[in-house]
Amino acid sequence: SRTIRTQALAARVTYFTTIAGALAAVEGLQYIRNGGGLQVYSLQALTADKGKTAA
Repeated sequence: SRTIRTQALAARVTYFTTIAGALAAVEGLQYIRNGGGLQVYSLQALTADKGKTAA
């Protein structure tokens, strides 16, 4: 496992250590390829309402 990881990093090759991880990557790539957009949110924006209480 260590040798595979070391060689992949040296060759700048993407690698996955689990089938679940590889499948998640494939699903994400298929989503983007089929026109799905990628949206980025800051942590501050995602947690902005967490500390507020209802009045």
